[in-house]
Amino acid sequence: MAIATGQQILAADVLAIRNIFHELANAVLTKVTAAGGANWGDWDISAVVGAKVVAVEVRFWSNANGQLGGVRQNGSAVEHSQVNKGAPGSLTMTCYTDAAGIIEVLDGAQANQYNVMGYWANT
Repeated sequence: MAIATGQQILAADVLAIRNIFHELANAVLTKVTAAGGANWGDWDISAVVGAKVVAVEVRFWSNANGQLGGVRQNGSAVEHSQVNKGAPGSLTMTCYTDAAGIIEVLDGAQANQYNVMGYWANT
């Protein structure tokens, strides 16, 4: 944030840009993808995070060693994925939703499970 000479930052200005993490129970929002390959599919999580852009923390869980999973902002072409090295095991990834509250998740050779663990928002 650029500050011009003589400009002041008020506490209200600082609080307006601070994001708060909203932790969710594991079972609040779950998606299990179909087995079959490395395909990206939309996941509408707006029922929990709202129809707005927020950063979300997503847990990827797999029962297979070496399973590929990923999350990314809807419409992105970035291959934002990781390999689960435990069987069973999980790892956590973050991404942004789009303005409608949608993210993309990656299916794998076997079914993947994703849970929204929480999100950052101004409210």
